[in-house]
Amino acid sequence: MRKIVSTLIAAFIVINLNAQIFDYGVNAGINSATLKMAPTEIKSTADATVFLAEAADASFGFHFGGQARVKFLGLFVEPAVQFSTLNSNIKLTEKVTSATQIVKESYNRLDIPIMVGYKFSYFKAFAGPVGSVLLSSKSEVKDRTGFEQALKRASWGYQVGLGFQYNKLAIDIKREGPITALGDSQTVSGQTINFDSRPSKWILQVSYFLKTED
Repeated sequence: MRKIVSTLIAAFIVINLNAQIFDYGVNAGINSATLKMAPTEIKSTADATVFLAEAADASFGFHFGGQARVKFLGLFVEPAVQFSTLNSNIKLTEKVTSATQIVKESYNRLDIPIMVGYKFSYFKAFAGPVGSVLLSSKSEVKDRTGFEQALKRASWGYQVGLGFQYNKLAIDIKREGPITALGDSQTVSGQTINFDSRPSKWILQVSYFLKTED
């Protein structure tokens, strides 16, 4: 992952030195994320209350960053570096009383999508991998139950989408899905919990190209 970040930083330097070859700009957007996970029993480390944890409704986050684009043979490659927030809701149901509550998992990430696509007139279609580095996280599940998921420092996903560009302004709609899990099983007070969480999200992104040949 560090090699990818270093490579992209170097690429942005080359872009500035070779503005006649590359397009580059900035972007920002919002996302609606849902968490794919099997219903999981969690026992509170504080009072031994047993909860059933399940994925709940979608939650919203945002991102911003920079991107570049190089075109060849009728296609384009568009790498980006973005700071993003990912929020997901989890429903906790007490096994004895059936009382429920919605808690939030929040993640701050460095995302590095690399899209390959085809542009026709004002429209484009694209797909590619996205690497994510976890910067920080906050867990209301941990606050309520004492359970802390063993999160992976780096994970991989994919994005597919469609876009529209007029002059220097572009609007993209993307679907992002997981390739690897966000976290694995964890042992807490002798109980091993298989907490395989895989977030998926819809992304609406607006980009402004500071320089473009289109």
